[in-house]
Amino acid sequence: MKTKQLFLLGMVFIGAEIFAEESPMRDPAVALFLKNGEACEHFAGEWDPDNSRKANLLIEKSVDRYCSVALRQRTSLLKKYKGNAEVLKALDQYESVIYFTPAK
Repeated sequence: MKTKQLFLLGMVFIGAEIFAEESPMRDPAVALFLKNGEACEHFAGEWDPDNSRKANLLIEKSVDRYCSVALRQRTSLLKKYKGNAEVLKALDQYESVIYFTPAK
């Protein structure tokens, strides 16, 4: 009897792991957005009028690089996961991405 119980318990853990892997938060596209969103937020917060002109130009290039990519990713992921509250919350956590305006 114990063998059967251990087998069933093992199946429960395996089943839970399979369903956990299917979570949208494990989607590589979501993970990449989070990485780019974090970088966008970081660099957007680094710009300072007291920095040297050269430093601010490097910061602006980084903001353009990460924020523009994150904005495109966010737009795509909003469509893909429009009914998923967990993903939508993650997509909305970076204000620098949401309000980013690409240079023309």
